[in-house]
Amino acid sequence: MAELAATTGTYVLTSTSSTRAAIASPSKDDPDLTGVLLQILGQGVPGGPELLDVRTIHHMLREHLAGQGSPQPEMTGHGGARLALGGNHAVGAGA
Repeated sequence: MAELAATTGTYVLTSTSSTRAAIASPSKDDPDLTGVLLQILGQGVPGGPELLDVRTIHHMLREHLAGQGSPQPEMTGHGGARLALGGNHAVGAGA
């Protein structure tokens, strides 16, 4: 995995640090990080950029998961590009 993270133009997003366990609540359909990621991509980020880049998504994941008491996701990026994962559905939606 470290070799992938060292390659130019990559991002590695993990659900938590290497010393903590990720949380997958039995009462939920998805692990905590996946559920929040799907929510962010589906609903967007009010006041956020037109395109949801990895850095914005990582920031929102940390914010949401901290509020739930879940482990904090970590991100490593190399290459300097701002990789967009999708459009921000909250832009122009009156949010």
